[in-house]
Amino acid sequence: MDSLNSVDDPNYFERISLLMFPQVNYTYTMVSKQFSEGCSQGTNVQPELYLRLSRTRTICDMFLGGGNAFKLEYTGSCKSSKSCNPLGDSIGYLPSVMSLSIIQCSNDRLSLRFLIEFRTNSYRGYYGSPNIRTSLIGEGSWDEKKNRLCIVACRIYDASSSLEKSHVGDCTTRLSLRFPAILSIRNTSTIVGEIWSVKPRNESGFFDRVQFRYGGRIQLQGLKYEYMQMDKVKKSCPMKNTRNSTNRGQYPYGYSPDMRFRLWVIERSKGIIGWGSLDPLAVGDQQYQRFPFLLLSSSSKPNNPAVESDSNSGLLNISYKISITLSSSKLDGGLNPVNDSSNESLRTNIRISAEGVYDIATGSLCMVGCRHLRSGDKSFSSDSMDCEILVKISFPPLSSDMRNKIKGSIQSMREKTDPLFFKPLQFSGRSDYRSQIMEPIVMTDFETRSFWRTNFDLIMAQITFQLLGTLLLFCQLYSFRYNNTVQTTLQQSIFPSEEIPLIGDR
Repeated sequence: MDSLNSVDDPNYFERISLLMFPQVNYTYTMVSKQFSEGCSQGTNVQPELYLRLSRTRTICDMFLGGGNAFKLEYTGSCKSSKSCNPLGDSIGYLPSVMSLSIIQCSNDRLSLRFLIEFRTNSYRGYYGSPNIRTSLIGEGSWDEKKNRLCIVACRIYDASSSLEKSHVGDCTTRLSLRFPAILSIRNTSTIVGEIWSVKPRNESGFFDRVQFRYGGRIQLQGLKYEYMQMDKVKKSCPMKNTRNSTNRGQYPYGYSPDMRFRLWVIERSKGIIGWGSLDPLAVGDQQYQRFPFLLLSSSSKPNNPAVESDSNSGLLNISYKISITLSSSKLDGGLNPVNDSSNESLRTNIRISAEGVYDIATGSLCMVGCRHLRSGDKSFSSDSMDCEILVKISFPPLSSDMRNKIKGSIQSMREKTDPLFFKPLQFSGRSDYRSQIMEPIVMTDFETRSFWRTNFDLIMAQITFQLLGTLLLFCQLYSFRYNNTVQTTLQQSIFPSEEIPLIGDR
């Protein structure tokens, strides 16, 4: 798009390049040729470990609604290797996030096209445009036998300055994507996959296999959670039998929205040093509302009565996803990213998945956690985890006011000489749901008068409209009876039936 005005004209603008992907009469040529026998050179998977898709819930439905940000996970040797970047070294950085934005879906809902973008963070504004220079264009097809999506991706060349000469080439990148059937403390990702190159290792453009994960919400029936650390929970979290406790109903129930809350990490000498959130993943033998299709697997019910999910005993199994952002300048040694002692970044994100037991009668929650280890700003594979973490949380009674906040701690169970040991993190929290209920109650006298005056005005307006509507209705009924045109009842005047004659029939 060029401006017809002169350069000196205030309405002049420089050339704007547009890039559009054809959607009319498009033929999926790449996937039909490449995936006739499955994903080429992809990792062999057991189909029963991954969820199937149905005719009413197709692969296209899973990606509708915008882009999906996937966290990239590199191998331990990838930081010093030049063959890790799917886009090569020309972009100048190693991406940490990949997004898949659907372009078009086939008529049979089994094949689709993606714009695959690599970025350094997961945030992109609603109106933000993708960076074509760091993107791939791909065709994907759902493999019903292996329960996975196979994608062929191609580079977009000459897209740095003007898009006029942009073209697609080098279609040697492959992606595979699956939906795990069972979640656990070591795998809380609802979507997993990998990226690889089909080029020979000694050829230019080859890169090592990269894994990616997505931990957001999906809607697939049959998703289950399996508890794996309950033996360690028994040793670290001794629970008393509260079957006959008189405190029932005084603390949040396991499935209450109050179980999800925000937190602030506090250190006495430094004040607030971080913030984050705790989100339940699975609770007892029912799914938490954030995952409406998450079910408890039969193997997740522990045999130990001390940690058995039993509403009668007041103890519930529960799992959480914990996300914390800490100031790197105030980090303890064991929380520093692996192989990164410089602390050049201002913030460090800590991800912990935890599972344990919640006591309904006392409001106490005790869990064993696994922390995802990271190398600088890049993630290792999911096997790099520190599962020697204890999380304790105390919920305030429901009858308390907002000044009684949720209290908790995260501490390492390792020896002090262990490089992964860190000092306990103390935090306080507040439930979003509880805040919305309790905050309007705490008002000044002026706010209270304004609140009641506003409510009184709204109530009077509603009553006036209802009275006016009733009066008009009776006037209409009186008119009908007076003219003896239509014999009807009150119900028929509100819900007319075929017995009422039309205007033209009068």
